[in-house]
Amino acid sequence: MTPKQKAEELFKKYRIIMFPIICNKNIYHGESLFSDDMAKKCALIAVDEIISINISTPTDYGASWTYWNQVKREIEKL
Repeated sequence: MTPKQKAEELFKKYRIIMFPIICNKNIYHGESLFSDDMAKKCALIAVDEIISINISTPTDYGASWTYWNQVKREIEKL
């Protein structure tokens, strides 16, 4: 999967979140559409976590670190 495809996949996963929300004192269950900005922030947090784990893991550090930083840049472009 290309970095751009992975960025779009993560963005879409965070854009539609399945969880109960409280709105106008009523509880709704089901899909809640996040704003695009919130979805980007969530996806960037996830990618930052992956990058930080890669820094502490010696195996395949270079290729993985490069890939996830490219994914991060693609998310920022969305």
